[in-house]
Amino acid sequence: MTTWTPPVAPSHNAPLETKPRILTAEFGDGYSQRAGDGLNAIKRMAQLEFANISNADASTIVSFLETQAGYQAFTYTVPGDSTARKWIAREGWSRVPTGPSTSTVTVKIEQVFDL
Repeated sequence: MTTWTPPVAPSHNAPLETKPRILTAEFGDGYSQRAGDGLNAIKRMAQLEFANISNADASTIVSFLETQAGYQAFTYTVPGDSTARKWIAREGWSRVPTGPSTSTVTVKIEQVFDL
């Protein structure tokens, strides 16, 4: 598995969203039971922004993401988190020119639990 080490750090600590998956069984009298959906019931997502970076660094980041093609997992440690996790960039990424020699790259990554 590939480990992603971007040429520059994201512009700020990425918000690390957590979304638990819960199974619920509801009964006629208002009573319900809940349980986690599977072994990995807590999924994380992060929005990374690399603002006003050189076009060369932006090209390196976009090239890596294109190589992973949105479905191949890579290992990455989100800034502010202490654990390397497996991620994919399913929702894609964007690159916006911000000057003659700078760009901003934004990517949303989501945690996966591949072997």
